[in-house]
Amino acid sequence: MRDKSRYLYDLLGFIPRLKCGGFHHRLYCKVKLRQIPLAIFSIYRMAMATLVFFVVVLMLFEPNHFMDVFSPFLWRWMLIYGMVIVVGGQLCWFRGLKTTGAADVSLASSFSPIAGILAAYFILGEAPTMAQYIGGAVIIGGIVLNQIGVFRKMAETVTLPPGNSDKEADTEVGFKGV
Repeated sequence: MRDKSRYLYDLLGFIPRLKCGGFHHRLYCKVKLRQIPLAIFSIYRMAMATLVFFVVVLMLFEPNHFMDVFSPFLWRWMLIYGMVIVVGGQLCWFRGLKTTGAADVSLASSFSPIAGILAAYFILGEAPTMAQYIGGAVIIGGIVLNQIGVFRKMAETVTLPPGNSDKEADTEVGFKGV
């Protein structure tokens, strides 16, 4: 019997080969994914992630790792977690995506790793490593640079002088209408 690390190496070596096909494969996938509804793709992606997680856990741990899978206590907390955290969080995230621009979404996404580090520190008492400090500094630096660019772009937008109507503004730039 092979050791667990070899199985994990095989699995992790196989996954990038699935994702890194040639140009034609990526183009084909992009065209085909446009035809699939987002809900179906999300369910499929979640099922595949669950399957990969299950296989990795079976390789790293033993099958008795899942001995409490039918415990009512576990299912009660998993249902509460699923409804409140996962579904509620996804609904809020999708609502936010509909009402905000790309700059705001990028800013919110950038804070996710920093929030994870802070949650690990405050909830679990796990001190950040040097790599996490460096990564957090790079992320915060990127956020600052992004916000500088956003503020500069907002300052460059041309505003109409007070008192001009839309029709006057159109004729000033040469638009005569249809």
